[in-house]
Amino acid sequence: MFSPQRQSNGRRRHRPSARRTQVQPWMLWTAVILAVAALALGIYLIFLRPYHVDKNLTQLGFGPDANWTTTSDTLYYTQGSQLYASNFRNQEKWNTTTSTDGMRVSASSKQVAVYSDTQVQCYDVSSNLKYAKEFVGAIQSVRCGDTYLAVHVKESSGLYRLVVLDAAGNDHNISLEGKYVVDYGYYQGDNLYLHTLDGLSVTPSAMIETMDGSLNSTGKISIQGQLLQNIVFFPDHLYAVGTNHLYDIGYVGDQRDSKLIYGWN
Repeated sequence: MFSPQRQSNGRRRHRPSARRTQVQPWMLWTAVILAVAALALGIYLIFLRPYHVDKNLTQLGFGPDANWTTTSDTLYYTQGSQLYASNFRNQEKWNTTTSTDGMRVSASSKQVAVYSDTQVQCYDVSSNLKYAKEFVGAIQSVRCGDTYLAVHVKESSGLYRLVVLDAAGNDHNISLEGKYVVDYGYYQGDNLYLHTLDGLSVTPSAMIETMDGSLNSTGKISIQGQLLQNIVFFPDHLYAVGTNHLYDIGYVGDQRDSKLIYGWN
């Protein structure tokens, strides 16, 4: 037996359809206004907003491409053929004319040197020229001690040499045969250091040599199996930061302590 079926009255029932939202003109105008406002705010924040400037900052007299260096109390820089010395408030102490444009500059607390590819000029800290020295080959860099200068020179043969100039500009050569110069300079007065790599060694072999003002050797420190990233000098010892270890070493080569620092920042 079948249950009685529901009779239709002949009308078809339709499901209520989802109501469509019509985009009104005011919505479009609102979106446009918001987009324009966001763009204007971005332009203001990036290009027009006045930035706070620390009143303790001083604008220097040269741009980022200038040759410059500093000591504890003086800023030296070159512009054209002029060498300038100023304090850190950009108050000029003196300026003088060098032999050519674009000379690089190096300084210590006692003297300042400017140099091109072939010439070095050395001045005292009152702008008096001490001497000018011509070189055969290309000057790579210069370091200043209290009275001495060290000049790293590449010869036309492709070999390198280190030339030390005394207070009168007389030169003294240091042999670099079989060595690659990583760094050099003066760590106390006219005490010179030379950080080199053994160019003939299969594994990394770093050497730190120290010399007094008369270029007499005061120490030779050899570190095998790793490269040195930095050397920090103290009156009676130095720290050598290697690839794997931090070393505390006396100038005669006696290792005082070491610490594994592999993987440290």
